[in-house]
Amino acid sequence: VGGSRDGSLLAYGLRNGNVELRDVRHLRSSQDKTIERVQTLRHDGKVCAVWVSPDTKHIVVAWNGFVTVWKNAAGQTTSGGAERETAPVAAAWERMAEWEKRDMNSRFMGQHALSGAESDHAWGKDVATGDFLVAIGGVNDVSLVAVKTGKVVLHLPAEGGGRCNAVWLSDGCHLLAAAGSTRSICVWGLPEVDLMHRFPAPNRVWALWGNNRILASAGSDSMVTVRCIQTGSTLFVLHQDATVYSIWGKRDGSYLTSSGRGNIRTRCLKPMRVCSQLALDRWKDDSW
Repeated sequence: VGGSRDGSLLAYGLRNGNVELRDVRHLRSSQDKTIERVQTLRHDGKVCAVWVSPDTKHIVVAWNGFVTVWKNAAGQTTSGGAERETAPVAAAWERMAEWEKRDMNSRFMGQHALSGAESDHAWGKDVATGDFLVAIGGVNDVSLVAVKTGKVVLHLPAEGGGRCNAVWLSDGCHLLAAAGSTRSICVWGLPEVDLMHRFPAPNRVWALWGNNRILASAGSDSMVTVRCIQTGSTLFVLHQDATVYSIWGKRDGSYLTSSGRGNIRTRCLKPMRVCSQLALDRWKDDSW
């Protein structure tokens, strides 16, 4: 599932390869809920993940063996007086770019295989300040792709190897996190590509989310772990009843929603600050 930042457009992918787009404003305002205002983007394989640009001009779809970038050919946005009266799903969508990615499949890749953001800095001639980038996980690597052109601007090998099925790209494209089957979570600073943290993960990580202060991760250990980006210290360990496949939070980090097998939980995170951090690598006592 993906959507626009203003809450006007909802996009969700299906097993039959379709991505359906709905105008949520119509569902909220219309008395007749039976009227279908749905536009369909069709693909030839199961949809793994969907990302919608905040201005609703681009939609990136990862599906079995491929990644497709759709463009709103009408150039409509969902901000501004008169333009808001026109549903974004009424626009004509066209395939702007498509490339093969054989390691993309619905068994190992979910919603967190894609993460996009607007860049605060330029990346050569392919990405100008204000353009959108999307991070895409894969086998042994994670790629950073320019949405406008579909070109790969950065290619990183996954630390320790293994499948990278969860990625997170921060607002402004200053941080990139990747995790998967390697039992580690790596955080890089961009655009310098400095490895800032390598967190241990006892089990497979399926979901990542964060902001400029915290990073939340979850997976088959049935817990959501929230860490401080600056120091790497663990702030919260939130227990869940089963495997967690998705995390979403408010941009200020005040609320965090996690979903998995059997339940969805929304929690209010109280402010916590790490005063200091002590390295205990030499200590053998696990109680520390």
